[in-house]
Amino acid sequence: MKNTTRQTSKGVWCKNSRRTRMYDNPTTSDVTIHFSGQTIHAHKATLSEYSETFYRAFEGPFAKTASYTITTAEYGPQAVEALLKHIYSLPYEEPSGVEEDLDWYLQLYLIAIEYRVDSFEAEVVDLIRAEVFQSKEVASNEEVFKDHCQKIEDLYTANALPMSLFNMMARQINARDKSKGIREEIIRDRDVRRQQKVSCARHDRFVDLLNEGGGKHGKAEWMSGDFEEEVRELSKSEKRKQNYEKKTRVKKHKAARAGRRGFLEEE
Repeated sequence: MKNTTRQTSKGVWCKNSRRTRMYDNPTTSDVTIHFSGQTIHAHKATLSEYSETFYRAFEGPFAKTASYTITTAEYGPQAVEALLKHIYSLPYEEPSGVEEDLDWYLQLYLIAIEYRVDSFEAEVVDLIRAEVFQSKEVASNEEVFKDHCQKIEDLYTANALPMSLFNMMARQINARDKSKGIREEIIRDRDVRRQQKVSCARHDRFVDLLNEGGGKHGKAEWMSGDFEEEVRELSKSEKRKQNYEKKTRVKKHKAARAGRRGFLEEE
């Protein structure tokens, strides 16, 4: 759940500012979270509101205890801290000492699933899409893109997980395939223009942009900016060609009918 802010005469007002002030606040805390030698002062009501796992724990075996330990065998302490900060409506920040690659984001995804924090799960999926699949390294390298897809598929093979991450990956694959189709279409037209000795500098720039971006953008974005007019002209050219072929077929049909009529009149 993201903070809602607006500017007021007294400064910036935050809808969830009270919750953010309660994060790691020993004065109001009623439970201490332990993980990897670290402690965070938390609140059972806040944790239970966002996490079904915390709710069941504090309604059951940990109802009367003031301490809760999170094991970090599958993910590091930074992932636990990121989860707790999200619950307290603090914005996501780049962790220190951790490389923000796909493995890191998968740690966040797994802990979001284990503690059943739906809003954090959705945020992590968006981060994987924006910071991994749409990064220049992955978008411009087909092998790296395939390796990342395979890693996610292996994760789903080994675990029963919600389909949010898998569906996002499928959309990225579809977008990449569409961009390939657009690139091939522009390359074909560029080759024709080169044979006709017509300038195709804009085509070259378009193809370079596609090669650099990979599957990052959709067709609407490729058709924006400097290339909108060029693509529009290609569409007009194709329509003119279709209209010409249609008119030619009509003329031939009329000529055939006229010839048949003349033949019958002679008889």
